[in-house]
Amino acid sequence: MFSEFHKPSSVQEAVSLRHRLGLSAYLGGGTILNTLTYAKEVPEEKQAKALISLSALGLNKIELTDSELIIGAGVTHQELLESESVFPAIKEAAAYMVNRNIRNMATVGGNIALRGATCNLASMLLALDVKVELMKVDGSTYIVDIAEYNENGDPQDLILNVRISSEMGARKFASRRYVRTQNDISILAAYAVVKGEADKIEDVRLVMGGVAAHPVHLTEIEKSLKGASLPERDALVKQIRPLLKPIADIRGGVAFKQEVGAQIAAWTVYKAFGQL
Repeated sequence: MFSEFHKPSSVQEAVSLRHRLGLSAYLGGGTILNTLTYAKEVPEEKQAKALISLSALGLNKIELTDSELIIGAGVTHQELLESESVFPAIKEAAAYMVNRNIRNMATVGGNIALRGATCNLASMLLALDVKVELMKVDGSTYIVDIAEYNENGDPQDLILNVRISSEMGARKFASRRYVRTQNDISILAAYAVVKGEADKIEDVRLVMGGVAAHPVHLTEIEKSLKGASLPERDALVKQIRPLLKPIADIRGGVAFKQEVGAQIAAWTVYKAFGQL
C-alpha cells in the first residue's frame, strides 16, 4: 500500500528521492504500479511505499535529428502513434497495446524499466539496438545499450530518454505476437529488424519475448544468417526451436511455447525480407 506521494520539480530531485526513500518507485503512467498484478506478484515486504511522480520533469519530448531519434522516457504509447517523427517499427510495437486508455497513460520509460518478458515496445527497441540515457544519484548521466540495461540496470537510476539511430530506424522490419485476446498481454512475440535481401543478408536483429525473464536477442540465429541466404522456413524453425527456454505456466507449456515461438520468429524474418 502506498503511503507517500512526491512530485519533484527536477530530474535530480527525483533521483535523490528514489535513493533516499528506500522502498519507493518512479511513477510514470502507473499502468503497472496501480494494478492488482503488482500487488499479487511483488512480495508485500518489497512493494513500494512511496511514489515519485515524473509528470513535472519534461520527459515527454520527441526529437528527430539527421542521425537519431530521441524519445523522452515520459512519452506515452499514444504519443508515439501520433508523432510524425517516430519510426514505423516503433509505432507498430506501440500499437500492440490495444486499449487506448492504457496507451494514453503507459510511458516509454515504464515499459523499458519493467523489463517484462513480453513488453512489446521494449522488445522492438531491443531489436533496434537503442541506447538508453539515465541519471545517477550524483546528477551524472550515462548511456548504455538497452540489452545491458535489461541485464544489469540499476532501478534507482532514472531513464531520461532512448536514442535510436536513423539508420536502424530506416531498416525493414516485422513483428508478430501470440495472444489469447487482442487486449491480452503477449504470451509470445517476435521482432525482426533486417538489412539486405533474402539472397544476400547483411544483418539481422531477431528478438523474442516470452521465452526468458527479459526479451532476448537470438544471437545464434543472427550470426548464422549474416552474410548468408535465407534458409527454408521449416529449417529456420528447426534452428530456432531449441534456443527458446520458456517456462510452463497458465498460458502454456514449454513444448507449446517453443513451437509457437519458433514459428512466429521464423515468420517475422521471412516477412521482414518480403518473402510473405
